[in-house]
Amino acid sequence: MNVDTDTQVVVSLPESPSILCSATKLSENRDDGQKTSDVVLELKEIPYADCDIKNYDPHETDGLLDSEGACALIEGNPVEIGTDEADLSQLCHELKKKRGSTIDVVNCDDTTESSSDSGSVDQLSLKGLTGGHLINPKNDDAEEATIDIEEDSEMFDFREIAAGAMRHAEELVRRMMLTVSWTICHFHALPKWLQDNDFIWQGYRPPLPSFWDCIKSIFSIHTETGNIWTHMLGCIAFLGVGAFFLSCSEEEIRNEDKVVFSAFFTGACVCLGLSTCFHTFLCHSEWAGQLFSKLDYVGIALLIMGSFVPWLYYSFYCDFWPRIVYVCVEIVLGLSSIIISLWPRFGEPRYRFLRAGSVFLSFGLSGVIPAVHYSVQEGWIKALNQASLGWLILMGLLYIIGTMFYALRIPERFFPGKFDIWFQSHQIFHVFVVAAAFVHYHGISEMAMHRLTIGECPPLVSDFRI
Repeated sequence: MNVDTDTQVVVSLPESPSILCSATKLSENRDDGQKTSDVVLELKEIPYADCDIKNYDPHETDGLLDSEGACALIEGNPVEIGTDEADLSQLCHELKKKRGSTIDVVNCDDTTESSSDSGSVDQLSLKGLTGGHLINPKNDDAEEATIDIEEDSEMFDFREIAAGAMRHAEELVRRMMLTVSWTICHFHALPKWLQDNDFIWQGYRPPLPSFWDCIKSIFSIHTETGNIWTHMLGCIAFLGVGAFFLSCSEEEIRNEDKVVFSAFFTGACVCLGLSTCFHTFLCHSEWAGQLFSKLDYVGIALLIMGSFVPWLYYSFYCDFWPRIVYVCVEIVLGLSSIIISLWPRFGEPRYRFLRAGSVFLSFGLSGVIPAVHYSVQEGWIKALNQASLGWLILMGLLYIIGTMFYALRIPERFFPGKFDIWFQSHQIFHVFVVAAAFVHYHGISEMAMHRLTIGECPPLVSDFRI
């Protein structure tokens, strides 16, 4: 009976593109002429963004590739893995030194003793990933060619590579990713569901299958750091301003004003908060990215709706029916935007202009109609002085300019790879959004103060006056 390596494949998971799991098929030729086979598992860390990979494509649909040409970065020098020439002993000791007590690398000195002529298998044995499993192929005489396993350990035995290797590799890699630190990677090292802006090259987070790891990444430097903090700080600021505003006594601010302003504060905090969550958990998994992407767009719609409520309330304070009609129209448009946002394909990169223009920009510009109505009815001077039309126009310009930066991906479009971490288009868009929200808050605050100074309205007017 002899043992030879029949097939060796490498399993790459979209959730962990820099960790590979190798499944080596051991063919066993029995004395009775029958041939049986087992598959043993091997974990390898391959930061292929820093290596010269010839045959490795992380986006291969089946996830299985020949391991030849794969490499691991050891002390700055690429070392091949999965071939007879690979110095697996050095690799074992480097991984052990790098991981410390997290992973116990065993039998490193035995992994490179045999050659391909004797039908050997270069095998890296790891212990401590899933309750202490130990896989240790031996390459002695044919009668002794067995796989030794600790009595209380767990061995992953796969009868079919295509069916079993991916499933068990995914579980092992996920657990491994929870115990090791991650490093930023290149755009082309990302799974397709994380690839959005090909003008930003470096500094991406790899998929992090732990929500806690995603939260901890807030304090790391990567492509989403600026996006997270710009809206997180904005959300905290509006929470503080809103709490202060609502805590004022009724002598200072009427309860009805608090209710109206609550719509704006709620929309702003929800929008900025959901945006922060989206950029934080975007790299968790494909389903999490899609979920928080939809919630992000829902937040944008709520911000626009919440911004319209106080402006329409104070602008048409003495015109009941125009106020009711416009508020209802904006609510319908907002709900329509939310419904479109929940469309599964809405978050794809190819619908960038649809998101930026056809839906949210159009929704925002719908406020032009009531603004023109008020200006024609009351006069442009009164609109500027009493309805804060100037602040409303400034808010709209900030939103439009920020949206154009986002949609056209400026400035990274003209300087690819130069704005990977800071001052990229999405960060600029976030800054404009926060600035526009504060401009609007200042404008509606002036409208509320003006309403307090002029007192109550004459009897309600129930028709449009143009």
